[in-house]
Amino acid sequence: MKIRNLVIIIFGALVLNSCIVKSLQPFYIKEAISFNEAFLGEWEDGKGDIWKVESLAKVLEKEGIPQKPTKEEQEFIDIYQHAYSIEYSEGDKSSTFVAVPFKIDNQLFLDFTPLSDGTEAINKLHSNHLIHTHSLVKFDINSNNEISVKWLTESKLKELYEANKMRLKHETVGAELDLVLTATSSELYEFVKKYNSSNIEKKWETSSKYKLTRVNAKP
Repeated sequence: MKIRNLVIIIFGALVLNSCIVKSLQPFYIKEAISFNEAFLGEWEDGKGDIWKVESLAKVLEKEGIPQKPTKEEQEFIDIYQHAYSIEYSEGDKSSTFVAVPFKIDNQLFLDFTPLSDGTEAINKLHSNHLIHTHSLVKFDINSNNEISVKWLTESKLKELYEANKMRLKHETVGAELDLVLTATSSELYEFVKKYNSSNIEKKWETSSKYKLTRVNAKP
């Protein structure tokens, strides 16, 4: 591939990349998990895309939990029994995510991680190089029929790092120079707690946000 073409591809990826902060470990601790049934159902995000939200525990029940689950299966069940299964459909393409709800000082958050990308286009060699990271969502229930979600993005964190106001373990990786947090879940949880209570101006301002409206909502 010519250098010029490679630069164009990388630049395009940088422009389109939402710069969501990614972490190798979950942002929550077990004690903070707080499941809320208000998020269950089908939602539309204003762009025609559909979010189908179910209890992951019930999804597993429908699919049939093995009578004698393997160690890995049991760990998955134990970790995600209070999580949501979110099928995000964009036209004829869909992806499935696991979202673990947790609460800090009455503020709801979601720890998002992909479960399946729903595509057969990625070959095995390519998929073997990928890892599923976690992202953080600020989650607000505006009413029975409206929910707002905002992702934590890189811009504010990079400002804190550059000003030496943040020492959370991280790496910068890939051609897109993604910020990947490598801290433990306890460290991440404490960071979110301090960040959310801070007086940082416009700390949740982001382009990675959605206002979800319940499909077929009752008036």
